[in-house]
Amino acid sequence: MRKMRRIKIMVLLFLVALGVNIKVKAAQATWEHSGDWMYYVENGYAVIGRYEGTETEVIIPEKLGEYTVKKLRWYVFGHTKVTSFFSRNRLRTCFARRIHSHDKC
Repeated sequence: MRKMRRIKIMVLLFLVALGVNIKVKAAQATWEHSGDWMYYVENGYAVIGRYEGTETEVIIPEKLGEYTVKKLRWYVFGHTKVTSFFSRNRLRTCFARRIHSHDKC
């Protein structure tokens, strides 16, 4: 019983440390604007962090600036009324909350 509790605590601490690392990494990035999008560059690709438009159906751009879009941050549409999105690119990560899209990322 005690061993299981220790394992749970260690897993929890690992997840908290992982979350802090991700937040610090994003905080250190240089954010840029392009139209209704905020993004930063990671490993030569654009990572979309925020959509600032008012549309409910959104097309993810193939490029922002000179960079190909490869990722979406998990809460990119969290503050909007977006109900669906489409991407012509095959996105590496797709963690948009509050989205019920028929499109697979």
